[in-house]
Amino acid sequence: MFVLMLLIFFRTFRDGLWLFRRFAEQPVERASVSALIALALYFFLIANKQNNLWGQGPLFLYCCMIARIRARTAEADALDAAYEVPAASETEEADPAQPALPQRA
Repeated sequence: MFVLMLLIFFRTFRDGLWLFRRFAEQPVERASVSALIALALYFFLIANKQNNLWGQGPLFLYCCMIARIRARTAEADALDAAYEVPAASETEEADPAQPALPQRA
């Protein structure tokens, strides 16, 4: 059981770090990810203080939320990359009859 708990917390730490790095340039999303990680850490500390790690439902809820948000973000990034329109090359001039497509940030 202890190994399972360590695997859950390692995965949560890895996914939280990935999310924080992914949203490093976006302050609103970075703040949301930071708050979610802080809540998971808070419940982890409370569970250890109460000596009742497996009885803490919210702790594992936040761990699952972090993992799920990471999976959905990675999936959305992959879909965005698959449907990304390549930019016109420098040597190729854009056709003035066609409007330019908006680029995602």
